[in-house]
Amino acid sequence: ANDLSLQLKQAHWNIQGTPFVMLPGLFDKLHDETEAYIDTLAERCVQLPALNNSIPGPIDLSLNPYLRRPLRCAADPRFEEITACMSTQVGKTTFILLTVLYRLANDPVATLHVSPRQEDAEAACRERYAPIIRESPELLKLFPDPAKDLAKNHIQSPKMVINCESAGSPRALSSRAVGLLVMDELDKWDEWSGKEADPVELARERTASYHYRKILKVSTPTTDAGYISKEYAASTGEKYWVPCPHCGGFQVLVFGDPGPAGPGIKWPENATADEIYAGKLAHYQCEHCQRKIGDGHKREMLIAGMWVPKERTDKDGKILGPPPASVHAGFHLWAAYSNFRTFSDIAARFKSAGNIPQKVMNFRNSWLAATWKLTPNELHGAMIRKNEETYPRGSAPAGAWLLTAGVDVQRVAERTYLYYVIRAWGKEGESWLVKCGTAEGWVVLHQILFGSHYRTIGPAEVLPLHDVVIDSGDGNTREEVYQL
Repeated sequence: ANDLSLQLKQAHWNIQGTPFVMLPGLFDKLHDETEAYIDTLAERCVQLPALNNSIPGPIDLSLNPYLRRPLRCAADPRFEEITACMSTQVGKTTFILLTVLYRLANDPVATLHVSPRQEDAEAACRERYAPIIRESPELLKLFPDPAKDLAKNHIQSPKMVINCESAGSPRALSSRAVGLLVMDELDKWDEWSGKEADPVELARERTASYHYRKILKVSTPTTDAGYISKEYAASTGEKYWVPCPHCGGFQVLVFGDPGPAGPGIKWPENATADEIYAGKLAHYQCEHCQRKIGDGHKREMLIAGMWVPKERTDKDGKILGPPPASVHAGFHLWAAYSNFRTFSDIAARFKSAGNIPQKVMNFRNSWLAATWKLTPNELHGAMIRKNEETYPRGSAPAGAWLLTAGVDVQRVAERTYLYYVIRAWGKEGESWLVKCGTAEGWVVLHQILFGSHYRTIGPAEVLPLHDVVIDSGDGNTREEVYQL
């Protein structure tokens, strides 16, 4: 199918003679029809093994129909680069595997799959590509000796090699020319240090000698400084629009404000995370008619959905505006589009994150497919006061796990000043001030650190002092610090 598609596109540009005016449109129509056939090949040929797949057997794209256009773009010679900025559980890995396996079966080309770490690269071969090939007869017949051809970090048929390498290996990234480059979990690659070439540019250069090159960049985002958000911004910037099952109005799903107004995921105001999750209390509110959309509506909504590029709009299910003149297609998806995530799953995860930065960052990255950026402006007085707690000096609230202490040693006019702070820490990274001040001499400091007991309030448990870090100042007090 892809070979026919390419020949039809070439025919468009090589017509000679009197029928020139009539034939290009015909060839373009035939090209689009063969292109549309590409994603159905996966459903006919690819079998998912029970290993690492919750639904083994023939792949069914009706569960994630939004993958059809990205797959077609990946097979369309008009697009050189495809960026997929996606949360977990929406089909990132499926998109990569089907693209590579399609090329294996229909248009073989040297392929490089780059993962953040070496163990990830080996797992891609061992746990992803190889099991699917062994389970799919149409793919397995391409390998004369599967036991040898499906190796630890590369897949090799007589016509195509798939090398799986780590982003941390400059030698591997620069050693071969490839026509298909997969940058997997791009935002988890090590940041460019300046000592070696930028791994992204190093990998991209491997495709320079191929006229019909294809570069796939797929990742969950991390921060604004990450690669994937910048690549998506430079692409067609497409988002998936779905119709309301009640009024038919098309819209992009958003998390929205937890309050009753506006579109987004809604739940009872005072419900806890456990109550939302167990009771399936959340729903989606349509931006047009404000009616409730349940999880049972989602599958049909997704099947009827469509991708709309940035700077274009939708009206009654029709895309308005000229198509973007770009060879770089980009797609954004978050957890609300997944048939494997309910609206209550998302709401409960948001509630459980609370104000714990690590959990909030994970929710934004892995569930909203959004970047995380903590700026000083976010640390306003209201947020600080909201986290204020009242408890006796020298103790910590229940939930504290261990203590750490820091001591700054300053010597001024032959006098030694010992400034200390003791903090308690919870298992999720929470921190509470227990005690701070100035110790008058080393004996007093020793008593404060090692001769006193600091307990939690409520169930009174003695907290262990896990670490003490002492600055020895200008060196004049170094021996005293070591003695302590």
